[in-house]
Amino acid sequence: MVATKTITMTIIPVKGKIERRAISEPPSLEELQEVVGGYIEVVNVRTKGQTVYTEMVINEDGQMRGLEINHRAMDLVESVSGHMPIVVGTVALFSEPVVQ
Repeated sequence: MVATKTITMTIIPVKGKIERRAISEPPSLEELQEVVGGYIEVVNVRTKGQTVYTEMVINEDGQMRGLEINHRAMDLVESVSGHMPIVVGTVALFSEPVVQ
């Protein structure tokens, strides 16, 4: 019997309840688009104060569409590339890299 690895996908809206989902396989493109409300952009991040690198999926066109800044998500992570985009709208943050 092969053990299935569980990854946490945390859905962080601008306002409202933060939802944590235990997943055993990466979500589909369509599922991610539904979560963020449009085309996706994957940002390599790490949780502040940690050395573990992961991914956050954001709405690629969110700024152009005038979505509200997601301060809750921005307060949780920092960029690993030195450039952190302004995060707007609902995001999906993973406990480890999963998006391919």
